[in-house]
Parts: sequence; C-alpha cells; structure tokens
Amino acid sequence: MERHIKQLLTEKILHEAFRYWLPSVDTFQLLDEVENFVYECQQGEHSWIIRISHSSHRHEEEILAELDWIHYLKQQQFSVCLPLISNHQQWVHRILLEDSAFYITAFEKASGQMLSKENINEWTFSRIHSLGKLIGQLHHASQEYQPHPNYRRLLWY
Repeated sequence: MERHIKQLLTEKILHEAFRYWLPSVDTFQLLDEVENFVYECQQGEHSWIIRISHSSHRHEEEILAELDWIHYLKQQQFSVCLPLISNHQQWVHRILLEDSAFYITAFEKASGQMLSKENINEWTFSRIHSLGKLIGQLHHASQEYQPHPNYRRLLWY
C-alpha cells in the first residue's frame, strides 16, 4: 500500500471502521496491506475479517459487485466466507476524508490456517492440484453469473 494512504488510516479511523460491526474489539491484527488493509479482529471467542479499501483502489460500486458475486458463489454451493452486514444493515460503509474515502467491509473468518508464503514445503503438489481444480470450478460457475445491474467491476482490459 502506498505510504500516503497508510498515513491516512489513523487509529481513530481504524476504530471507527471496527465499530460498524461491533461496539468494541478486544484485539486486532493487520494481516495484509497490498490492495486493501485486511485485519483480523476478535471479541471474546468470535473472530472476523475487516477489509478497508481506499477510494484510489476501489469504489463502493465495485465492492458491492464483488459482494454480489460472493453471494452467487454461495448459492452455487461454494464454500465461501460471506460478507457480514453491519449494525446499520449495510454491506459497505464509507469513511470520508478530505479528498478521498475508505470503504469498509467485514467477512466471516475462514477456519483453518493460511499457507506460508515463506515455507515452500507447504505448497505440495496435492494442494496446488486442488487449488487448480477449484479455480476451474469457479470459472465454470462464473460463466452463468449475471452481474447485478447497479454494481459492476471494471473489465480487466
């Protein structure tokens, strides 16, 4: 993530983002910060994922399109981590800044453990084969997907 965007994400904004889903958070940990800021948050025994996207990377309509696609995959019997609706009954919240915004979404936390980027031994032939098979199934199911008319992601080209 670009340094000037990192500087915009203050502690105050971070806690405001979390409060859309829970009034308080016991602990939180930054998991990733490439295209989005991704946090694992915990309150008691419950964990969930908060994703914070800057408007220079994604707009609200693009995020809503992604959430629509995730719901479609669930209908197609894929094991996906569903987005969580906020205390205000919204899928996405916007925190306005002077000349940009952060868009906040929350997701169920997947069970299991993440594979290590550093430990090549975790990436076995069997895991890579399973991943390839799953990607093929996603492509096949996505051929029937009809995007929501109001929410579209930009085409890759």
